[in-house]
Amino acid sequence: DPCARKLIGQTMWTAVDDGNGWYPYYGDYTYGGFGQTQPYLWHGDALAFLELQSRYDGTVQRNSTRLRVVDLRDPTKPQVSTLQLMNNHQYSGLIADGDRILTSRYPNQTPTSTGRVKFFVDAFDISDPSAPAALPAVNVPGVLVHYDAASHRGVTSNLSRVVSESLSYEKCYETYAYADFTFDNSNTGRELTEPGRCTGYIQSLHLVELRGD
Repeated sequence: DPCARKLIGQTMWTAVDDGNGWYPYYGDYTYGGFGQTQPYLWHGDALAFLELQSRYDGTVQRNSTRLRVVDLRDPTKPQVSTLQLMNNHQYSGLIADGDRILTSRYPNQTPTSTGRVKFFVDAFDISDPSAPAALPAVNVPGVLVHYDAASHRGVTSNLSRVVSESLSYEKCYETYAYADFTFDNSNTGRELTEPGRCTGYIQSLHLVELRGD
């Protein structure tokens, strides 16, 4: 009865509020502005979401990520489990189809990074939500945006970077849907028509087969 809602079960977990605790990964991964923004995923009898822990070791910031799954097959006694993921990686949102949850990732960039990264799709078997299991990662061209379990195929989005010198701010954002712009050092007024360095990104979509077991 929607008008007579009542609590039939609950579960809880703690997060240490000391600056080093775990907190929800809000799905703010935005590779080229085309990232997924789904922090929580309700799928069948399971609620799943990513969590992040960030620690500074005195030199660099190091991140750890894990998947938390709440098993709701018995709503009066929810069960919670976590699965540790790769450290120091950026993750996309969660996608579910069938008994699998999928996400994509790439390593965090460092000051010595070349700007090129390898993307991987991580899949998790949640046929038993109380015991999620990681499946082999698959190298793919770009971030995962869609997955179809029946065909074992997914769609990924990849970006190619194009750098143009002496392009105006207006022309830069007219040319590219996603771009970064820096005015020339010689410009002080910074009118939108003045030239600068335009780094634009061209999106391409790829159909990939994901049959990792």
